[in-house]
Amino acid sequence: MVALFIGCALVTQAGESGADFARDVRPVLERHCFKCHGPEKQKGELRFDVKEGAFKTGESGERPIVPKHASESRLIKLVTSAKEDEWMPPKGERLAVAEIDLLKRWIDAGAEWPEASSAGKSVARAEMVVTEEDRGYGLFGR
Repeated sequence: MVALFIGCALVTQAGESGADFARDVRPVLERHCFKCHGPEKQKGELRFDVKEGAFKTGESGERPIVPKHASESRLIKLVTSAKEDEWMPPKGERLAVAEIDLLKRWIDAGAEWPEASSAGKSVARAEMVVTEEDRGYGLFGR
């Protein structure tokens, strides 16, 4: 019942013209996608915590988000799939109908993803690579 209420609130907030990415869409992606497609892991070569990763073609050869075409977006195909071996997320709670509707409306409205929403600590942490040479510098370095 609580999930239904939250889902209805998401639909009401999003309005009829689409959804606000930071307020409505990003929290859904964080809850359901980041564990496997975020800063720590990028299964299927997909990443939903940064804009570039969400719009590029993944391992499947399909784009996860096709702006203005939710029905062509692999993300929607997988979160609505009835096939147990392909639905997403594969473990844990599936997306609520209201959350799927929110994603569809956001994509059909153009999938606006402000650049500021891609910035953050997770990007820097995930892209930072410390080499052995780097470790040699510092207080006890060469």
